[in-house]
Amino acid sequence: MNSALLLRIVHRLAKAISFAICLFFCTCSAKGALLPEHANDTIRDGKTVFLDSLLRAVYSEDQNVRIGFERVIGSNHADSILAFSMRMEEVDRHCQEIVFPILDTLGIPDGLSERSYDALFLVVQHADAEAQHKYFPIFRSAAEKGLVSPSDVATMQDRILMREGRLQIYGTQTFTSQKILLDRNGNVSSDAEGSAIYLWPVSSPDSLDIRRAKVGLPPIEEYFAIFQEAGMELIWDRSLTVEKARALR
Repeated sequence: MNSALLLRIVHRLAKAISFAICLFFCTCSAKGALLPEHANDTIRDGKTVFLDSLLRAVYSEDQNVRIGFERVIGSNHADSILAFSMRMEEVDRHCQEIVFPILDTLGIPDGLSERSYDALFLVVQHADAEAQHKYFPIFRSAAEKGLVSPSDVATMQDRILMREGRLQIYGTQTFTSQKILLDRNGNVSSDAEGSAIYLWPVSSPDSLDIRRAKVGLPPIEEYFAIFQEAGMELIWDRSLTVEKARALR
């Protein structure tokens, strides 16, 4: 059996398990009043452990494919980059098939590990704008309950605003302006002109760090330092408008 077929089978099984978990949660909730209290606790603990295990696997899959993508980018080979980009999109779709039914049926459950909550956030953050709009209120409500990080909610909100062509609030989103040039061997040329990473335009920039602190984000200067440590420069042009930023992308 080839690896691609095996991967599809695994994902189909995971999707079926996700649906079964959601159905099990709902059925147990409906019958909860008929069961002794200690039985309810046992069922709740068991299904939470099972769901947590599934979401931790989703987290690993989401992150592993992105680690692989970073390595492929380092190869500077255009065909490999394109092929791995398509693979990453496929993994994202499969993860969504697992996570979206959970969010639709259960919302964001209590009692999960931090990694599982990260998985729920990352899968939606890597989804399209429609999914982010749909699930953002669920994450905002979960943050108010202390289940997910306010910084994750702020990051998702900024992503939505950027996609809508609006000013972001917390300064979490960047974009790359780049002309990709290929050499005769199909490799990405190191002489690409106009390559730059910009901070997406921010609303009320003078009070940006105040807003960031309220949601647990570090000062924007520390954000710049992360890029510098990675050998990249993040440009914050305060005169940059949304219209000019969209033209640069």
